[in-house]
Amino acid sequence: MAIVWGAQQRKRVVSRDNNISRLHGLYQEVFNGRNIDAADEYVHADMYEHEVFPGFDPGREGFKSLVRAMHAAFPDLYVTVEDMIADRDKVVARVTFRGTHSGDFLGLSASGNRTSIPGIDIVRFSHGKIIEHWGLTDQLALARQAGAAAGEPSIAADTGTSTRRRVAPSGAKPARQTLTGVENL
Repeated sequence: MAIVWGAQQRKRVVSRDNNISRLHGLYQEVFNGRNIDAADEYVHADMYEHEVFPGFDPGREGFKSLVRAMHAAFPDLYVTVEDMIADRDKVVARVTFRGTHSGDFLGLSASGNRTSIPGIDIVRFSHGKIIEHWGLTDQLALARQAGAAAGEPSIAADTGTSTRRRVAPSGAKPARQTLTGVENL
């Protein structure tokens, strides 16, 4: 059986690969390279941010302000792309933000702690630029690692794993979470 691709399918593959390359470029140049002005090359002027952080506007200028604030609070900030998946005009990236919390950020005073914060970015492209962004950043992990959540387990910055083992209470039966509730095994 032969698969024959038409021009439309080839165009989608090229566009998808280009979008992956563009998002990778944003992480490398804007975040890791600290070239915030380069955001204009990757982010559309009319971009809309769905994951708005307090004090930042939902557009391109708000995004640039957020990145500046991240660099000020985490001077050694580095974003690692763990995975990327693309389909049509959207790219999903699983990333890890690593850095030393040396300045105030989102109401958290500088702690001097190394942090490793996981995140998921979903971006939609239009004409080669990011026009929409949805994200999920583990702000609780940031609070814990910055020392704001007293009594919570610390998280090892290099491995992203808890330093405290979670143990089921004595005599507890194994269970699994389902869409309709908890099912005992």
